[in-house]
Amino acid sequence: MPQPLHTVHVRVNDAATGQPTPVRIRFTDAEGKYYAPFGRLTDISPELGFEVGGNLLLEDKCFAYIDGLCEI
Repeated sequence: MPQPLHTVHVRVNDAATGQPTPVRIRFTDAEGKYYAPFGRLTDISPELGFEVGGNLLLEDKCFAYIDGLCEI
């Protein structure tokens, strides 16, 4: 039976200020499956000029840019 999925709230703080800070981030499970923040794409087009809305495909791996806070 598959494990139920849960919402994870993520906050990345600047060490000096304690405030959320923008970062490029990647969430995966043990097998390497990518989990995008809510509202983001999990599959990103490798085509040049294709709008990816705050996501990045780098060396065949998906990343998301966040403002320091997100949910997955």
